[in-house]
Amino acid sequence: MAAASVYQDIENQSKTHFENFLKDPSKPFYMLTPDFEKRLAILSSMDLSAGETEIIDKLKLTARIYKQQNHHLRIQLIKSQLMEKYGEWENKKSLFKYGSVHLPKGESLLDIYDIGNLIHNVADSKFQQSFHIMIIAKSGFQASPFKGFPDSPIDAGGNELKTLKPIFDINSGPNWQCFDLAALNSKIVKSKIRVESKRMTQILEGYDLLIVIPAATPAKFAF
Repeated sequence: MAAASVYQDIENQSKTHFENFLKDPSKPFYMLTPDFEKRLAILSSMDLSAGETEIIDKLKLTARIYKQQNHHLRIQLIKSQLMEKYGEWENKKSLFKYGSVHLPKGESLLDIYDIGNLIHNVADSKFQQSFHIMIIAKSGFQASPFKGFPDSPIDAGGNELKTLKPIFDINSGPNWQCFDLAALNSKIVKSKIRVESKRMTQILEGYDLLIVIPAATPAKFAF
């Protein structure tokens, strides 16, 4: 019962801190407070089941990732979680939906070997190929991850998208565009054309298709 009481306190505090965050984004999530760390330490000192211990260890790791802003550790955790389910998708046709920065076959747009590289290597070990699609909008709005917060405008000239300016400059009006990057990259390799931009190289070598949406509409919360 002692552990149940601590679990309840964590749940209540998490809800309260999140409500405060929605009112004032400068307020921290409960997971980032010393009190959360203290309660996890109390739980770790108790005689818990193996399942409870595993969950607490994962909570500690998640808090560490966000406190340290450790992107490498975050990607390690995502890959670990994916491989925990390996038996469920091994030798099956599978669709993996992550953000575009995570899915190149090689080095990701954040300069780390990410989910896309893992899937590419798993497929390669099976004498198969993975097919990588980058879907991106050059205008419109991106939804906020928190209900009630304003949508963010997409800036085609911003740091994240400016690499794709030569492609964005191809005007198709309201129509979506699809670029065969695998064929384009093959021609570049054969012609021995040097691509100066590292980001463009990562995109060309990392994806088979690039789909460009002229204007994105932000997603809405289901509830």
